[in-house]
Amino acid sequence: EEGGGRTATTSSWRQSPTLRLIRHVHAKRPLSEGHFRSILSARRHDLTVKQYATVDEIVRHSQSSCGSLLRLVLECSGLPPPPPAASGEEEDADDDCDVVRDAASEIGACHGLTNALRTSIPVLSNTGKVIIPADLCRKYGVRSPRYLLSALGMGDEECRSALKFAVSDLAAEARSRLSEARGRREDIFAELGEEKGRDVTAAFLVGMASETFLDRLERRNFDLTDRSL
Repeated sequence: EEGGGRTATTSSWRQSPTLRLIRHVHAKRPLSEGHFRSILSARRHDLTVKQYATVDEIVRHSQSSCGSLLRLVLECSGLPPPPPAASGEEEDADDDCDVVRDAASEIGACHGLTNALRTSIPVLSNTGKVIIPADLCRKYGVRSPRYLLSALGMGDEECRSALKFAVSDLAAEARSRLSEARGRREDIFAELGEEKGRDVTAAFLVGMASETFLDRLERRNFDLTDRSL
């Protein structure tokens, strides 16, 4: 700030509730820098993408963004960070917490895909960005963003049907990732014990919110234009 004796950076974090909370937590329990970098890198990349090429690509983005955020939440709850030797590379295969981090990545993928589906129509209309990956669009014949908006607006049933099939596939991928994470529950409790296992799995409740939306989407026949979603 001019004349205020503080830099713009200092001023900005003081004005942000999120940054103030991160600073407070980090002072008590240092958090992994790599997770922050993954989140920021994923966000920067996302701003440059009008449509992800494949389902795998949007899954990787979701793991880098939502999955990394969930790993930070786990560290806030007391889960130790990955071993230093694995920084920026692969984690130690002997680390007891690997199974927890793997589950976090899967739930992050589910959460990211679900958020993408939930906001897809507003994002499409405001930015022209198509959330459905290009490989699914080709598979079911979903057209270009401009055509898609026009067709949906005019009630084109062929276009609406094609979009539903593509949405169904992406929703199935999200459910699959959630199922993979839940399949690790017994391993998590075996590694960490009952009390610590309950503590860390509480951070995975976001998966239930994602599942609730996916259930609602399925009941509406995967119609993203349904206003009751």
